[in-house]
Amino acid sequence: QTGPMPYTLQLDSHKVNSGGSVHFTIRAQPPNTFAGFMVQARNEKGRPVGVFTQSENVKPTECFGVPANTATHVNHHPKTEVTMSWSPDPNYGGNVIFHATVAKSMKEYWVRQRARPLEVVRT
Repeated sequence: QTGPMPYTLQLDSHKVNSGGSVHFTIRAQPPNTFAGFMVQARNEKGRPVGVFTQSENVKPTECFGVPANTATHVNHHPKTEVTMSWSPDPNYGGNVIFHATVAKSMKEYWVRQRARPLEVVRT
């Protein structure tokens, strides 16, 4: 879609230690819902980094041969909000940007949507 996305992308912190984790939320603006999503945290070179944690509504998956560096939905049921946990690689330091594709339906979706940068402090 070329118009504004009816969803917000939100991090619960602007900074995280390399041994910690952060929560990333996709939230629909009422009365909208979404059926699916795919999320990656990417470094300055555009490569996915870190790992996502499995939860009731989030399934970590592999991209470029690296396990759990991408998060996706577990079903196509309408959702108003999904929160996922992400942890940086243990030795990573630098900024990451969460990139999301959010699907309202199979025919209506928004790609390459970005959240604000997250600073990862190597500890």
